[in-house]
Amino acid sequence: MSNHILTILAGGYSRRFQKKDGKWLDKALLYIRDKPLLIHLVEQGLEKYDNINVSVNSSSRKNDYEKIVKQYLPDIKIDFTIDLKETALDGVLKGIYSTLIQYTNSIIQFIPSDRPYLNLGILKGMRVEKKGVSLLQYENGMIEPLLALYGQTIIFPNNFAQISLSRADVPIRLSNKIQAYSIDEILDKNKLSSSIFTNVNVQTDIDSRASKYSISNTIDIPKPTIISRESIDLSFDRSQYPRKNRFLKELIDIENYYSAFLMSSNFWRQKEISTEEYKEFGVKSLKKEHEFWVNCGMPFLALHSLDDLVKFFPDERKSDTIKEMEELRRKMEIKPRRIE
Repeated sequence: MSNHILTILAGGYSRRFQKKDGKWLDKALLYIRDKPLLIHLVEQGLEKYDNINVSVNSSSRKNDYEKIVKQYLPDIKIDFTIDLKETALDGVLKGIYSTLIQYTNSIIQFIPSDRPYLNLGILKGMRVEKKGVSLLQYENGMIEPLLALYGQTIIFPNNFAQISLSRADVPIRLSNKIQAYSIDEILDKNKLSSSIFTNVNVQTDIDSRASKYSISNTIDIPKPTIISRESIDLSFDRSQYPRKNRFLKELIDIENYYSAFLMSSNFWRQKEISTEEYKEFGVKSLKKEHEFWVNCGMPFLALHSLDDLVKFFPDERKSDTIKEMEELRRKMEIKPRRIE
């Protein structure tokens, strides 16, 4: 099995892209420069990765894409991941999880199918530890979770897959080592337009601008900011940890706060801890996680910690929490970028 895999995320419904009362259009098959978006990404990927994989939500979409690839690239074979059914995960996270399960011991670079302007040389320049995740972050703290690079031994415990989760940054929040690359530094250092990170949200986003973005294969990537914490086996050996509370406290002690929250949720669902214990550990874990990401300079993940806090524990929807969430959103507001 190939070791370095590019996975194109193409399993969504593209709701914002559709016109009201119009026929459903597949973004990945929209033509730009006489080729579907999907083919542009596959062609770029073939130059830089050992293997190309496309993540889809159904076998029918897989068949449609296979026909398109055969039409434009008859001598090329690509792999597919079809979303696993036996999971409570939803949205793009289901595609990410299904891919991680399919390709164990592989380095996986994700990219959504709606990025026609992004040269993959930027992604290929990132490095990742075996147990780590590498990502791209803007100066204002926003990150690109759908462009994340996953190491060979990333573990997403099966018991977490039975919890209703949908955000793409869930595996990032679980990671023991994160390398955050500055998008603004990459753009400045290589004299690149910020428009290369533009994605296709609505049909009018496709225009002649795409022909202007040609980037050298040689991209100078500045050193990343590294966030590390102690790792622990999340498969949970019940004989080794008969006391669930002790295990949850250990996770909190080594700053694996999101893992502690998800584990407490899992134990509660299995009736292995009480509702009171779940609330105690869940609230403490998410508050600690918020503080952790703020101190690490990652407000995007800090905001999602508070989002989870008020979602799973409505009693925590207090004025100071809401105010902090509003402040984080204000801090990360992306100003319109000039199209060059």
